[in-house]
Amino acid sequence: YAIMIGTPVSALTTSSQLMTVAVTGAMALIVGDSLAAGPAAEKDTALISAANALATLRSDAAVGFSDALTHAVASLGMQSSSFMLAISDLPRNAWASEATQHIELLYCPGATMSPRPLAKIASGGELSRVMLALKGEVNVADNVTLVFDEIDSGVGGSTANLVAHRLAELSSNHQVIVVTHLPQIAVFADAHLVVEKDTKGAVPRTVLREVRDEARTVEISRMLSGDEEGVSLEHARTLLEQVRVR
Repeated sequence: YAIMIGTPVSALTTSSQLMTVAVTGAMALIVGDSLAAGPAAEKDTALISAANALATLRSDAAVGFSDALTHAVASLGMQSSSFMLAISDLPRNAWASEATQHIELLYCPGATMSPRPLAKIASGGELSRVMLALKGEVNVADNVTLVFDEIDSGVGGSTANLVAHRLAELSSNHQVIVVTHLPQIAVFADAHLVVEKDTKGAVPRTVLREVRDEARTVEISRMLSGDEEGVSLEHARTLLEQVRVR
């Protein structure tokens, strides 16, 4: 495992939290101004008006969001992919605190294919890269921490290198914490911590141990092949050196 740390920040915010804040915050702002007083019928009319205004904002932003996501995943080895948002109105009795519409992210893996729900057709590796792209696009402020738990799921080879470089780019403006099994990603960390389970006592414990210098090289070697010597160790040194001189 590795943890990659860039610029220290004071807040921890996930992309889902940001999206929720963006949606409910806009709703609260519109509704709050409209529903200060008045009988129930007037309040319901104001609520519907506010919902329509929010729906217009979402519709206006949908194309730009889809285009930005398509552009972001192209740099992660998904050049032929594209995305779109399918937005449909919910009946009045199905409205919830966060939505008056059903919004689904559709994914098209290739130019000749029809867009379908991302959650149903994307592989684990594709989902990981879409999540990385989403977090990179949504978290535009500098005062947030980005946490990626096994973002490398289903990813390997040259794609892993692309993911590693994107994470490193994000860490120049954010604090980035990454849980990973891939040495290609771990070598980019500013601080590398190993997560271990200690079962010597009556109750198992999780131990966090920082590795530096040669100990880190040995850990990268272990991540590469399970060995801690020979060719694997030399490969680990090469990977670390390549990152240092980039």
